[in-house]
Amino acid sequence: MKTTPTRLLGALISLTLLATACAKDKKKFGLSGPHKEAELIVTLKDGVERNRGFSLLRSYGQSTEALNSRSYLLKFSTDVDLEKMAETLSAQSGVIAVEANQIYKLYEKTPNDTSFDELWGLKNEGQSSGKAGVDIGAAAAWEETTGSRDVVVGVIDSGVDYTHPDLIANIWKNPGETGLDTKGRDKSTNGIDDDSNGLVDDFHGYDFYDNDNDPMDVNSHGTHVAGTIGASGDNGEGVAGVNWNVTLVPIKVFSDSGATSTDVLVKGIEYATSLGVYVTNNSWGGGEYSEAILGAIQKAEKNNILFVAAAGNDNVDNDSGLHFPSNYPVDNIISVAAIDRSDVLSIFSNWGAKTVDVAAPGEDIYSTLPKGKYGLKSGTSMAAPHVTGALALLKSRFPDLSGKELKQKLISSTVQTSQLLGKVINGRINVANAMEKDETPPSAVTGFDIIETGINAFSISWSPAGDDGDVGSAAQYQIRLSALPILSEDEWLAAESPAIENMKREGDVYRATIRNLTFNRKGYVTVRALDNVGNLGGLSESLLFVLKQTQTLWSEDNNTLNQWAAFGSPWGVRDVNGITMISDSPAGFYANGIDKSVVSKDIDVGTSDLVLEVRQRFDLEKEFDFGFIELSLDGGLTWKEAGRVNGTSDWVNQSYSLKSVLGLVKKFKLRLRVKSDSSVGYEGWDVDSLRMIGVKPE
Repeated sequence: MKTTPTRLLGALISLTLLATACAKDKKKFGLSGPHKEAELIVTLKDGVERNRGFSLLRSYGQSTEALNSRSYLLKFSTDVDLEKMAETLSAQSGVIAVEANQIYKLYEKTPNDTSFDELWGLKNEGQSSGKAGVDIGAAAAWEETTGSRDVVVGVIDSGVDYTHPDLIANIWKNPGETGLDTKGRDKSTNGIDDDSNGLVDDFHGYDFYDNDNDPMDVNSHGTHVAGTIGASGDNGEGVAGVNWNVTLVPIKVFSDSGATSTDVLVKGIEYATSLGVYVTNNSWGGGEYSEAILGAIQKAEKNNILFVAAAGNDNVDNDSGLHFPSNYPVDNIISVAAIDRSDVLSIFSNWGAKTVDVAAPGEDIYSTLPKGKYGLKSGTSMAAPHVTGALALLKSRFPDLSGKELKQKLISSTVQTSQLLGKVINGRINVANAMEKDETPPSAVTGFDIIETGINAFSISWSPAGDDGDVGSAAQYQIRLSALPILSEDEWLAAESPAIENMKREGDVYRATIRNLTFNRKGYVTVRALDNVGNLGGLSESLLFVLKQTQTLWSEDNNTLNQWAAFGSPWGVRDVNGITMISDSPAGFYANGIDKSVVSKDIDVGTSDLVLEVRQRFDLEKEFDFGFIELSLDGGLTWKEAGRVNGTSDWVNQSYSLKSVLGLVKKFKLRLRVKSDSSVGYEGWDVDSLRMIGVKPE
């Protein structure tokens, strides 16, 4: 039986959530996950002077290092009780946050197929059984521009092979470390900080992990990312990046094995900000919330720097979890999911209808590798540089627009697809759409109506809007929810972007369903049209929606097991720190080759309009092992699927509509079934509680 470090880390974090008050403190300070021993990062409140900050913190540790104007790295003796020290520091006046110096990993998913040598993400012509046209529109965009070396991009990663034949022409050269000094020595190698930025000879960038001026990539991750953004194009060899011409700054923050810590990441982000880059690519993440990293990103935002972040490779919903840095609430962040060559969300990719901005090609991506080589990699790490490259290409086309203006142009000109609807806020990026200079917005939506209201969802319809005013047909639509009617642009921007499913045109009417809302909610819904370049049409009227008033009609907290009729081994009861749950693997890992269930007694609550809410966590082999939620309408003879789980998730409440499965049948059985293949076993499926929510029959 085997597992992976990532899965073990997920299991450890899951157990931490159920631990005692002491463990909650560890969670609070980020000590529950991997972190550097005997180190803490302290962030002070705004307004605390730097000298005062040093004075406040110097007496606690063996050394104190300023990471930026607010955050400081404290190092202690190895015998320190880090949790108690964190408590002590957090109680000090002027301290806003104390956190562990967490360990981070690069995202990477490397396929076995090493023969693929076409850049389908840039121009998909259906090669290798792909779907023609599923790309980012780069080939069409190159008709307008192939990039500019005036656009500077920070690659915050494992470094870059700055000698690679396909990258060398686009690698940054520090103007402050270029030329000869007063003694006739080459500034790039004279051992002097010629540009007075605190770093010696950072001619091609800097290695903050090893604290030296050589950001050479050994891992290969950063070089692969850099090639997608800006490998030289039309040079007769290798590959082409989204930009044929661009300036790439190698900022090495990961070790050769792909690990790093909070302090190093902060230094890398701060360095990019100090250089005034236009955008940074950040194909990494997975640590807990960090005030220090957040502060560095916020500083970048104030300096008009965009921050592209990979959404993660755990096949989970980022709306339900806390994935960082992609989930930080900062406007300069663009979170990116991965799609395959058929326009389908990659099986490994995280998603989030409210938290992931766009999708981009991220599977079987061919790009540069160290030592002049090329190869394939997959992951949201590979999707993110397509977005970074697209933003850089747009900057060369529209040099006078701000970063946020270009971000809006890119995300608003995405291609919405049925596969991505409800998975990402916008759609698949298309830089060719964003290149157009069409400034005529679509008409406002008319014929807007609420056609059906449910328990935690409602459906709407509207008449198609024009593309250029009333002419043509708008490419896509956005929907927002609010507590009050939306009457202004500011109110639109502040409104909630909900999870949407089944948005489609049926004849002369568009229809869509807004789902996964909180029970008993009411508010207003507003719709706007977008054209293919991202121009927004006028606001529709805001319609009042009121969900059906519901209550819990059936529940099982798995304390007394009153509602369960039969357990199929290995299903059983598990108690972790006072929380009782049912589990397919109460003794540890589940077995290979099983198909076992736990079945409820008859459920008859007098209605079939029900939503099942499940509090659960799971660790099931992706693509191969599944947990099924099933209903039987004939006393257990046959079963219909109402939902399934796969991959890895920490504790989360998830809802499943039962109405379409039940039809008009009001009496049924519920079954939870785990099915595994014969290769690998993992932690399994734990269910803390279940609730049937519905309208009480009169």
